[in-house]
Amino acid sequence: MSKAAHLLIFLCAVIQTTAADVAVPAGGRDLVTDEGRPLLPKEAGIAAATALSSADPLWKTTWHFEIMQQPVNAWSVQLGANIQGEIKQGDRCLLLFHARAAKGTKAFGSANVEKREPPDYSKLGKTDFKVGAQWEEVILPFIASGTTVIGKAGVAIHLGGEVQSIELGGVRLLDYGPDFAFESLPHPAISYDGREPDAPWRKQALERIEKIRKGNFTIEVVDKDGRPQAGVDVHAVLKRHAFGFGSAVTAKWLNDESSDGKKYREIVSTMFSKVVFENDLKPFAWDAERDPKSTGSFRKEWLDKGLAWCAGQHIPVRGHYLMWRPWEPWSREMKDRPEALRQRLWDHMSEKLPLVGDRVVEWDCINHPAGWEAKGCIVTLLGPEIYTRAHHKVSF
Repeated sequence: MSKAAHLLIFLCAVIQTTAADVAVPAGGRDLVTDEGRPLLPKEAGIAAATALSSADPLWKTTWHFEIMQQPVNAWSVQLGANIQGEIKQGDRCLLLFHARAAKGTKAFGSANVEKREPPDYSKLGKTDFKVGAQWEEVILPFIASGTTVIGKAGVAIHLGGEVQSIELGGVRLLDYGPDFAFESLPHPAISYDGREPDAPWRKQALERIEKIRKGNFTIEVVDKDGRPQAGVDVHAVLKRHAFGFGSAVTAKWLNDESSDGKKYREIVSTMFSKVVFENDLKPFAWDAERDPKSTGSFRKEWLDKGLAWCAGQHIPVRGHYLMWRPWEPWSREMKDRPEALRQRLWDHMSEKLPLVGDRVVEWDCINHPAGWEAKGCIVTLLGPEIYTRAHHKVSF
């Protein structure tokens, strides 16, 4: 897949990364040699894990997880396994394990292959998954995004995102090296509940479309002299939806002069009627050129040209964002200086809003207002009135 294909599509879909009867190619180097171990919150009553003897010949131990109360972080409840050996960047790898919902009809989690070099827990590969009440094989083929240090990497299957009962077993991680054909690895089926043609929601959706999304219009067909014409064929082509179908885009790729950049712009201009810049308008990216540690991924020049390009394509832009309720690296450094933090927010908005102007049609003024850091965040420090003042700031 070319880099230009990496677009974040705004679709409300659940990715079901399961496959039955997976054929595992020969030639892979097994990197997990134990049954894994659970990681649980220290607080009582949140989650418990029990090791069960497995009747399946493929693995000896089944782990039963009972999540009674959703923790603050999904990774607070996980099944972890150590990686034996080294993974090199570019290696073709395959993670697989079996899982099922122990109670109810569905269970959820995320599977991660990660570094364990605190504070670096970056992911070499990851996927969300959903399983039913019967055993299903979850698979994650990936091209390693980094190189690991022997003894400092592992598999982490995060389970704390839901109150649920789930069972896991048979964790395997295979490394096929850099030259193995990635397409030869088994790949998961991507689907979502309700995808079937006769799904009940479709009838209701079609009824709403007829009522809400359609309207009448009149076409008057005349010749070059303005005389009405009868009995002629009329061919109409939809050029763009008025409804805001959109994607997250980056200013860097909108300015890229390579063939991938050209393809990227082609996809954006033909597929989307509204976009949001993924990071370019966030405070850290806005100030990147002032930061000596910046990686160079963000430039005001790219942003200006990206906004101009969107305007030329008649694609409105959503602004993301002015304020983020949870802590960010830059705001966390000011958590002991509330007045300095408040002034920093106002200065940022006062600079950015006039420069961007009406090139952005709407703003995420306060992103994640119900953040995951309920007991420690910007609003805890500055008080709820910060929301009112921030909204007032953008009423232009």
